[in-house]
Amino acid sequence: MLIKEYRLLLPCSVEEYFRAQLYMVAKAAQQETGKRAGEGLVIEENRPYAVDDPCNDYKMPPGQYTKKIFYLKSKVPAFVRFVMPESALTIVERSWNAYPHCLTIYSNEWLGDKFRLSVETIHAQDAGTQSNPLNLPAEEVRKRQVDYIDIACAVPRMEPNEDPTVWQSRRTGRGPLVPGRWYYDTQPVMCAYKLCKLEFRKWGLQTMVEEWGQKYGLKYTFIRYHRKLVCWMDEWIDMTIEDIRRMEEETAAVTRQKYEHSLQYGGTHDGIESDWEGDTSGGEDPTHVSRRSVSSSSVSPRVANANLVSGRTGHMDLKDESSTTAPKLNDHQTLSIEGSSRDHPSEAPRTEAYGDA
Repeated sequence: MLIKEYRLLLPCSVEEYFRAQLYMVAKAAQQETGKRAGEGLVIEENRPYAVDDPCNDYKMPPGQYTKKIFYLKSKVPAFVRFVMPESALTIVERSWNAYPHCLTIYSNEWLGDKFRLSVETIHAQDAGTQSNPLNLPAEEVRKRQVDYIDIACAVPRMEPNEDPTVWQSRRTGRGPLVPGRWYYDTQPVMCAYKLCKLEFRKWGLQTMVEEWGQKYGLKYTFIRYHRKLVCWMDEWIDMTIEDIRRMEEETAAVTRQKYEHSLQYGGTHDGIESDWEGDTSGGEDPTHVSRRSVSSSSVSPRVANANLVSGRTGHMDLKDESSTTAPKLNDHQTLSIEGSSRDHPSEAPRTEAYGDA
């Protein structure tokens, strides 16, 4: 089992991030589902849960429970597709969002107990300075690798309109982010501490899959999608949680329709689009351009406002774009802020330097 603790630094408050993450997940799901035939996600459940709820297998505090089915196909490496039938390239995600504490468990029916992936997250208003934020036992502390993530780093490559080094929020004035430096002089700054445990017990493939999964499936995915989250700030900053829940309901219907449409028509979904899923093709700044009008009377003013600055991204490319190696701290910790000159996490800005937005 490969255990890594990613420390993802972001230019927002913990309160803002709660809404931002939900917005980003909903919008990205709509944009990416069905682009290729039979790929994307289908949302099976999205509801509140209590401590004694039958779904609460891990005794998490009360929050929001979601169950999603990911249809991967081309999004997994060739060496995995070689040993698994296409029908098995499906991942079930179950998530318990008791924010600021979250737990997500991934499973695959074909692999059974040979595959285990969990992502446990705690969100804190600091710059990644806590030594053991998830209260791990001593044995797991010794095994974990700590990896600091700067979303302004050059790897993986930036997508159009999702480059935090040139982005600036009109509504908050935040940005652009200078790689390796922005977290020293930006307020607010928060950290998403993500403990990722990945095990793939398949002879001859275990090390390869676990290393690939941690780097491309997890780390690079965290970077790409949190770039979206930051660069879409003007879309979600004024939204309420009620607005977000309405969007999630719409997303559940739209993604299922897009997935089924892709199976029938080979990966296109023309005409299946929500009122807030805009288009920024052509390279124009999505924070300045209105691409479409709101046609649904059920969309709130805040959702309509988000529509004016919404954007669209392309398919995620998982090719290796760098051979960057993180410098060693000791036998069980590494520091990897690509594009940063920082030598040790203790040099991160102190918690006291940052307040809420």
